[in-house]
Amino acid sequence: MEEAIKFTKGNKAYINIFNNIYEKYKKHGKITGQFIVEGKTDDEKRALQNFDLEVVSTGKAKITSKKVEALYIKRFGAIDFMKLIETVVGENLITNKEILLSKKDRRESFFSEILESAEDGIGKWWFENIIKEKSSGYRSIIMIYSDIDNSELIIRLIRFINIVNKLPYLSGNFESIVLFSANKTRDPHFFDLDRFEGKLLINALANILEKPQPMDIVETNELYYLVGLLKNEISNTTTIYGLKAYKERKEVKSISEFNLWNEPLEISISNILNIDQFKPIGENIYIFENPTVFHEVLKSVKGKTSLICTKGQLNLSSHLIIQRLIDAKNIYYAGDFDPEGLAIANNIRNKYGERIKFLLYEKKYYENIKSNIRLEESRINKLDKVNIEELKEIKNCIIKEKYSAYQELLIKDYIDFIIINM
Repeated sequence: MEEAIKFTKGNKAYINIFNNIYEKYKKHGKITGQFIVEGKTDDEKRALQNFDLEVVSTGKAKITSKKVEALYIKRFGAIDFMKLIETVVGENLITNKEILLSKKDRRESFFSEILESAEDGIGKWWFENIIKEKSSGYRSIIMIYSDIDNSELIIRLIRFINIVNKLPYLSGNFESIVLFSANKTRDPHFFDLDRFEGKLLINALANILEKPQPMDIVETNELYYLVGLLKNEISNTTTIYGLKAYKERKEVKSISEFNLWNEPLEISISNILNIDQFKPIGENIYIFENPTVFHEVLKSVKGKTSLICTKGQLNLSSHLIIQRLIDAKNIYYAGDFDPEGLAIANNIRNKYGERIKFLLYEKKYYENIKSNIRLEESRINKLDKVNIEELKEIKNCIIKEKYSAYQELLIKDYIDFIIINM
C-alpha cells in the first residue's frame, strides 16, 4: 500500500485521476463512471498514456474508474483500493446521499434538543409549526445554522421561545416592547429590528396570528399591538377634534373638556388604550392626512362636526381610533392626489372596506388643483398597486397628465361639502 500511495502522489495526473474517482463515488456510491483528465506537462501526459493513448495528440485522456482500479491491482497486488482513494484524496469515502442524510440527522437533532428544553406554550407551538411547515422564521434560523457547532444558537432559540410564551396579550395586558425586552432579557434592545431576535419575532407573530408579513413600520406596529406589545406609545399620536370618548359606557371628561373649548386634541396610543369607544358630534367624521388642511377646515366648522388628522400615513394610533368609532354614518377620507396619497387611500379602503368613503376624489377637482410639477415615472409606477374602483378616475388622470394635485387647494370645497352634509 505504501508503494501505491507514494507512486500516486508522485504525479499530479494520478492525483487528478483519484480526485475524479472520488467525486464519481460520492455521486454513485461505487467505483464507476468515466471522466476526462487533462495532461498539462509532459510528465503528466506520460502518466496518462497508461489509460488513454489519445492524450499524446489531444492532451486529454478519457479514463474509466474501473480500469484505474484494475491497473492498480495488477501493478500493486491485492491492495485496498478504497483505502488508497481516501489516503490520496484526504477524505473519507462517503456518498452525497450519505452526506445529506448525515446533515439531516444533525439538523433534526438540533431542532429536537431545542424542543426538549423549551417550555410549553405558544412559542413552542410556533417553533414546532415552522419545523413542520418550513414557514415564517425557518429560513432565518437556517441562515445562521451551522453544520458544526450550534450550541450558542440553541441557547438563543430556547430563550426566544420561552419569551414568546409570555407575550402580554396572553394575559390580556399591554406592555412597551422596550420594557418587555428589558424585563425578560435585561436588554431593552433585544427585539430591535436590526437584530436576529427582532426579525424572528416579526416572523413568529405573523405565523402565530396567521397574518402576512408586515410591509412597513405601520403594519409592524399593528402586529406588535395585536400581541400586547406597544412601540412608541407616547410619540405615536393622532389629532382629533369633536370626538366623544367613552370608558365603560361613561364619557371621558378630560376629552369632553376639549370639545367644550372647541380645541383639537393630540392623543397617543397609551391614552387610546384607556378608551372603549369614540362617537362623532353628528353623523359624519372627516379624516384629513394634511395638518394644514385639517386646521383650516376646523376653523370653519368648529362645534359642528368631527375631524381626525393622521399627519400622513396612518399610524397605529389612527387605526386604533378608527377601530373604536361607533355611531358614524359616514367616515370620509381626504388625501393628496399623488401616487403616495392614492396608495394610502387604497390601503385604508382595503382595511376597512365600504366603511371608508373618499372625499372629492373626482376628475373635476383634480383638474382644478393640478400642480405644475411633473411626476417621475418611478413614482407613477406606484399606482400599479392602486386597485379600488373609486380611485381609478384620479389614478387615470395622474397617469395621463403626469402631475400631482394637492389638497391645500381644496380647502374651500371641503368646507362647503361638510357644511352641506351637516
